[in-house]
Amino acid sequence: MNAENRTTYRLPCKVVLGSGRSVTLVAIHQEMTYRGLVEAVPGRELNDGCIRGAIQEAGRLCMPGASPLLVPPARRDYHRRPGDMDKRNAVSGKPVEFLPSITCIGIFDDALPAHDANKDYSELTVVWFQDRYVFPIDETVVSQIRALDWDKLATDGDY
Repeated sequence: MNAENRTTYRLPCKVVLGSGRSVTLVAIHQEMTYRGLVEAVPGRELNDGCIRGAIQEAGRLCMPGASPLLVPPARRDYHRRPGDMDKRNAVSGKPVEFLPSITCIGIFDDALPAHDANKDYSELTVVWFQDRYVFPIDETVVSQIRALDWDKLATDGDY
């Protein structure tokens, strides 16, 4: 992630959005996307459930009245490299579909409110998927985070 890392007071990971606003990653929660999956091979239905579960978990981490934002994950028909599931698809007749290996929930905030000047700060919880534990955050995801309309999506809060 091309985020500025600072060792000074509570600013370990700053992302500059396209609007020029700087937001800080204040918490990150990660787990293996298919944790607990032993023998099944994932398909669209299982993956939709994984995404719903991640959004529900992120919703529990949001401030009251806020909703998490999903960066839509890449879905692919292979596990580790293109073509590695072709034989299985031919035998089973059921198409496989994989999400990236790691589910990430990040909480970003800014010391400035997004809507109400009487509030103390703004915050947005973001869900994304990538193939490795962070850091770095996958550059495709960083680009999508930079493009967020913070003023529209973030929720203002009080300390």
